[in-house]
Amino acid sequence: MSRLTKDQVNYPPEEVDPLVMLSNIQHQIGHAVEDAAGDVTAKNKLKSGSLFSTFETGNQIMLVSRTSGRALRILRTKADKRKVDGRGAVTRQEWNAVWTVINEGHNQVRLHNHNNFLAIVNGEATVITVPEGSEHNRLETKLQLVLDPESFVALESIQEPEKCVGVEDNGSMKAAENCTSSDNHAMFGIHLIVRLRHICCYFIFA
Repeated sequence: MSRLTKDQVNYPPEEVDPLVMLSNIQHQIGHAVEDAAGDVTAKNKLKSGSLFSTFETGNQIMLVSRTSGRALRILRTKADKRKVDGRGAVTRQEWNAVWTVINEGHNQVRLHNHNNFLAIVNGEATVITVPEGSEHNRLETKLQLVLDPESFVALESIQEPEKCVGVEDNGSMKAAENCTSSDNHAMFGIHLIVRLRHICCYFIFA
């Protein structure tokens, strides 16, 4: 992800009505994940390990909802708080929908966008801001990767088992307390934006 200015890190405002969003994307549902994710999901049906390998520390990914066909992103509310929804465009320019991976081992990860960490708190998907350079070990941001038979991935809370990040058909968030890893609303296709080792090789051989 390219370095952003102070103004860009000020996340875009929440402004789209869910009913309008549903009307706009209805024709995409069911096919958008495979198209938008560059066939990543289909390729990884052959080997689940290769899907989990996209969650290496330092990799940057987009999470494309199986139900909305759009990317999980961070927005700013009218109260100047940060929230997540599943209505982001699946493009590199959608910087607020690109998540950097921290792999904690045992298929457990933390995902952040400019120090704003995806979390499940009291049964709701949200983000927790961690000051740059500070130690971070809050359990709310630690998520278990769960692979479904069709090679989509669910993100399940470590602190609140059986509660997952979920997206409704219209791109709004489904309450994590009502969303398990077997729920289609919890399924995401993975769009790999940057693989860290490719960046390292670039600097070594440039």
